[in-house]
Amino acid sequence: MRLVTRHGPAVYIEQELPANVTTSGQAIRYARRLARQHRLQVCLVLGSRRLWISKTGQIVECADSQDKSDRAPCIWLRGSNTRFLFRMKPINESEE
Repeated sequence: MRLVTRHGPAVYIEQELPANVTTSGQAIRYARRLARQHRLQVCLVLGSRRLWISKTGQIVECADSQDKSDRAPCIWLRGSNTRFLFRMKPINESEE
């Protein structure tokens, strides 16, 4: 399971789900609450299925990946096959 928040046009940040979120139902509830609290669009990747959640916490789209990949939303630069997706860790975690 992967959680990606949209912070602006072409700015997607992948966040880790909390350790206590272990089922898809818990992940959906967490993603909806996060979207409402922070007024962000959220994409929750559950295997090959992607759920898009609006800023109000409503599920607005459910899409299955044709190639069964778990691709999260990202950006590409024109003429390049390089994907960009930022990752964020809680600020109190130490680097190893």
